[in-house]
Amino acid sequence: MTPSSPPWSAANTSKLLSASRRTQRCRKNLNPPRRGLEDLVANERAALARQKEIATRPVDFYAIDGDRVVIHWIFDFTTLDGRRFALDEISLQRWENDKIVAERFYYDPAQFRVADPVS
Repeated sequence: MTPSSPPWSAANTSKLLSASRRTQRCRKNLNPPRRGLEDLVANERAALARQKEIATRPVDFYAIDGDRVVIHWIFDFTTLDGRRFALDEISLQRWENDKIVAERFYYDPAQFRVADPVS
């Protein structure tokens, strides 16, 4: 996979992480970065396990400049107790040799508090 071939699916997060990353780091907003493939995959699996369903909307914008990629993601979540919310975020990636070596996500954490029960 190269940065010129988006989009990617949240349903394949573990496969994507395993296939596209090497010694890397991931940071969300101003939180300290997580480092290493094992930690990143474990964190993503734990996040997926807390949800009943995650759907990825089609990517409406991405930009590629050399080894840097920016992607506008929107994910629709259904929690285990049936609440729904959308996460709208920007991902900034740095690639080396067809692998993501650094990624940072920017989003408003308040989006997680907007979940309403499904009627």
